[in-house]
Amino acid sequence: MNELNDLFRKNKPIDKGLLKSGLQSYSKIGNVQNVQDDKIDKLKDLFSVFRALTDENLQKSASEEHENKASLETLSQAIQVFTQAPSLPQQEMMASKGTLKSDLNDSTHLLLNLLKSSTSIEEIISEVKKLLEENLKSKELVLELLDVLLLIDSELEQRLMLEYLYAAYSIETEQEDSALKEKVLEWQQLLISIAREEMGHLITVQNVRKSLGLNMYFKVNDLSELTNIFPYISKLEPFSKTSLAKYIFAESPKNWINTNDPYAEKVRALIDAEIKSEKSVSNNDISNLASYFAKYGIPISVLFNVILLILEHFTTATDFSVPSVTEQARPEQWNRGYSSDERILMINGKEIKIPASHVLVQTAMTRWECIEAIKLVAEQGEDAPDESIHKDTSTHFNRFLKIFKEWDTLGDGKGFKPSKNMATNPSTSTGDVGSKIETSLIQDPTTLKWARLLNIRYSLLIAFIEHSFNIEANFANQASSLRGLVINSSFGEMYHLKAISAVLSSLPMVEGNTELLAGPPFEMRPILAKRYSKVLQQDADVSKSNFEDLYVKFIQESNAVIKEIPDYENNRFLLNLQNNDRELLALLLPQS
Repeated sequence: MNELNDLFRKNKPIDKGLLKSGLQSYSKIGNVQNVQDDKIDKLKDLFSVFRALTDENLQKSASEEHENKASLETLSQAIQVFTQAPSLPQQEMMASKGTLKSDLNDSTHLLLNLLKSSTSIEEIISEVKKLLEENLKSKELVLELLDVLLLIDSELEQRLMLEYLYAAYSIETEQEDSALKEKVLEWQQLLISIAREEMGHLITVQNVRKSLGLNMYFKVNDLSELTNIFPYISKLEPFSKTSLAKYIFAESPKNWINTNDPYAEKVRALIDAEIKSEKSVSNNDISNLASYFAKYGIPISVLFNVILLILEHFTTATDFSVPSVTEQARPEQWNRGYSSDERILMINGKEIKIPASHVLVQTAMTRWECIEAIKLVAEQGEDAPDESIHKDTSTHFNRFLKIFKEWDTLGDGKGFKPSKNMATNPSTSTGDVGSKIETSLIQDPTTLKWARLLNIRYSLLIAFIEHSFNIEANFANQASSLRGLVINSSFGEMYHLKAISAVLSSLPMVEGNTELLAGPPFEMRPILAKRYSKVLQQDADVSKSNFEDLYVKFIQESNAVIKEIPDYENNRFLLNLQNNDRELLALLLPQS
């Protein structure tokens, strides 16, 4: 133990001999004298970060010795995972980018532990900067960290998009009071607008990943470790003041939640109440948590700050592949159908202004464009600086805060109920073993069929989006090109999801019990989920499977489920869906 403790002291340089000796005496992994030097070098990186994180702990009194032990136990587990993993040739390691191994790589362990244990954004930035400065020649480490951070961001963008859509579909627009009806309709449209913008963020992040030579990533709920760091991504739940408080925190500028802003205090109080309710902890336990990170998780602004730190200070132009513009999603293709102007709805003879959607899709072919793309995505979420292009448009944070303030003026406890009684995390299955996200099983047979149909159409949408990145655009006749067809099909699928979600939000979770309603589960079909699995895939059929085959499979599954829905022959939407699918397959499939 003393040998290992020596490794953590700043006045004791890390050398390979001492490192092997410390490993031998503490981690109990057997004879490590033959561990490859490249692994020892990486373990040196690992020790450097943990030394920085735990150096102060080692100077504490004996009464806090258990904290030191916990830190070292975590380190020991990371060492064992890494030293027992098979060594991959450089070429294979590069080919694995875009995925996370089932046991997680060492950089991922470092990053997740760093995010969990830090007490401020300044500490996170400092430790990441220190790690990279100590390894200035390790381009592999830089790309590994960017890979992990952009995977996390991809997961967050899509998960928040789905949460905002679920909340929007849960809003009860049939209010007796006309003024309340106008307000909840406005809130519903605002939530949908922000969800659309999150889709733009997701697509833009994939452009950045492509520029770095990384695979695209569209999975949700695959990184269960993230629920401890970003707890607000763990629930598809009906719209409430508490869920709104979590959206505000998720999109908040760095450190806002810890200020004396009266609305920051109200947001903290709502989240504290939920923590106390769900975790059965006392108010004293809540107030004694190490930091607001430990209480509420980490706002997305922190993640963007770390990504930008690495892009701006630890990359060069040669780290970017500069893909052809035809290989990137472009704004003129993905902004179609979403007006940048306010729309007017007529409610009871009165004009209601509906906020515009500003779907941000940025090409990112060079280092500078990647940096600008991430900055624009970050600014649209949180408060934008004066020089930002978003200074005249409302950020997600400001729009959510606007709803919160308006709700305050309406008052609580006056019979105002803005949402239906929908389930939290409805699911067509009992969930994955080991998942930290609790689900509610749909038990009504008809509801279950509609939920399965939605899952198929959601998977089809994701397949369309990914496929669009892999098709060369035909500039001579783009309207009839395959890429144009696939992108148009993506928009069509979004409307299908909206229609099916409206049905699900009126159907019961349990047969014969109309008190608790279902909602869209947004579960990805297994065949598609494998493409984004964190298990390292060597199977070319999985990593490069034929999109046309996926389309055929999903449309066949969709048709089979539709035929199981009672009285589907008299449902105009379902019949039109079947007709559209037949026409789509005729256009997508090559003629024999």
